[in-house]
Amino acid sequence: MLRPIAGRPLLAWVVDAAVQSRVFDRVLVATDSEEIAALCREHNWEFQMTAPELPSGTDRVYAVAQRLAQAGELAADAIVANIQGDEPLVRREQFEALLRPFANPAVQVSTVCTVCPADAAGNPNVVKVVA
Repeated sequence: MLRPIAGRPLLAWVVDAAVQSRVFDRVLVATDSEEIAALCREHNWEFQMTAPELPSGTDRVYAVAQRLAQAGELAADAIVANIQGDEPLVRREQFEALLRPFANPAVQVSTVCTVCPADAAGNPNVVKVVA
């Protein structure tokens, strides 16, 4: 998350894309890393620390959402988006596609995916979605 890409930390590209998209009412970084927290402070990004024993970013997002809900800062019908911090090329259109299914009140979960290139199908480091 801290590795520079084109002169900026990887995470900066993602947070700035989310903020600048104006798709979200609030952008918050959920982290268990003091180094990430320091970067957030440096850039004035909202963040919350989570327990280091949480196994994934998804668990960190859930923990923060629970905390916000208990504090009355998250409406019962709020949509919480889990944006991966390692996607520096993410675009507004992808955020919009992520949220579009929630126009149907029955939808509880959404994800953005694209066709997997044939040469990546066998790569265990490429996340795949079966629909």
